[in-house]
Amino acid sequence: MNTMNVQKKINSGSGSSVATSSNSTTTETGSNSKIFMIIGFIIGVILLVIAIIFIAKKYKETKPNDPVKQTEAADALLKAKGGGNQGFQNQLISNSNSNNNQEDTSDDQPLINYNVLGCRLAGYLGPGTLQDRDNFGTFDEKTAIDKALLLGARVFIFDIDYLEDKPGDPVLVSRDRKGNLMSVSNSNKDNGPFKNVGSISKCTNAIANGIKAGKNNNEPIICVLSFLRLPNGNPRGADGLRFMQKVYTQFKPLIPYILSSNINGTYVHRRKETELFLSPKSNYRNSVIMLTNIDTTGFTLEKLPDGIELENGDLDKIIHARIYSSLEKSPLRLYEIAKNGQVGASYANTIEYYTTIPQDKIGYESDITRKNWSFAITPEFEDSTPDLATLATLHDKIGVQCIPINMFYVPDNAKENNGDIDITKIPIYSAKWFKSRSFRLKPVALRYELPSRKVIDKPNPQMDTRGGFVQTTSARNK
Repeated sequence: MNTMNVQKKINSGSGSSVATSSNSTTTETGSNSKIFMIIGFIIGVILLVIAIIFIAKKYKETKPNDPVKQTEAADALLKAKGGGNQGFQNQLISNSNSNNNQEDTSDDQPLINYNVLGCRLAGYLGPGTLQDRDNFGTFDEKTAIDKALLLGARVFIFDIDYLEDKPGDPVLVSRDRKGNLMSVSNSNKDNGPFKNVGSISKCTNAIANGIKAGKNNNEPIICVLSFLRLPNGNPRGADGLRFMQKVYTQFKPLIPYILSSNINGTYVHRRKETELFLSPKSNYRNSVIMLTNIDTTGFTLEKLPDGIELENGDLDKIIHARIYSSLEKSPLRLYEIAKNGQVGASYANTIEYYTTIPQDKIGYESDITRKNWSFAITPEFEDSTPDLATLATLHDKIGVQCIPINMFYVPDNAKENNGDIDITKIPIYSAKWFKSRSFRLKPVALRYELPSRKVIDKPNPQMDTRGGFVQTTSARNK
């Protein structure tokens, strides 16, 4: 009996001990779970904060550039240039530069003898593309054209392409090195981050209005139709010709100003292509000169492809010269080397092409620029303007006529704390180059010389043989 009671007590005590141990384990497990939950929550918050910071940074890098800020940059540039009233002065004023053997002269210098300020991408406020990160900008055609004209631009590059879902509609684009569109919508339309493109017609309207308002001050304007692609790639095929007809339609606002004829003759259909730039600049007042990198002779075919009617547009009619490349395989899209006896009046190459020319070839290249209107263009629209060494090499050593630039780009070292711009830190806008003019005479050694006119002396009357016939006495003159 006693033994049984003792056993019961032992068993009872043992059960109590087990229960206590079990409760202790449960409590410890619950505490650990709470700790893990707190730690997990803290880690989650940290990760969320990191994600928010990363997304915000990414958005900051890829969001559209604020057009207001770009306009403010343009206004600051205009102020730094002297209020924007000097960028389009007539070249009769202040053309001398003793360091470059230049002298005061009139507009009667051949057009090819001038360096001219150019806009790299018509209608685009920027910014340009950077190599290491995305940098999206905005098309604002009227504002961009108006400001570019005031800053002195007289060459406008139209980067013409199409979107994959609308291959028949020509638009202006800003693409990076991989071909990605680098602009986003500045409108309320839900057309996505890669659907913002520029309108050719809005740009041509703005240029036409600028001419009407006298912003070009009687100087010529040069439009470069730089095609990046053509539907199906054939400039003589129906799709290519139809695409070019739509481009023609969007240039209609400029038709009244596009060079048709002057005292030298008719210029339509490239009829005076080789002589185009060899005439005095004064011959092209208030005129628009049209250049392109593609073959437009498909419009002159005796039999046009089915469905193509000239009354729907003839781009060749308003083109004055085709632009060629000096390289068989140019980094510039659709720029080809002249072939089969073709004679170029205009050439385009990259800036790198000109800056890497061997010294013993400089003379050869300067001979080309002496008779052919040449320009150096970047394959993409970039955040940059040429430095002094590049300007000196291309303009004053080789004689390249134009280096189209990102008109509204301001390097960091040119920005002052009060928002002003130190114009001397942007070489192309400095006094030596285009601060107070749009056209700048090239150094004398790099200029084209007009053929001298020889005046034939009046022959001695005694030497007149009357065309070889000897007059004899006749009954009529006895």
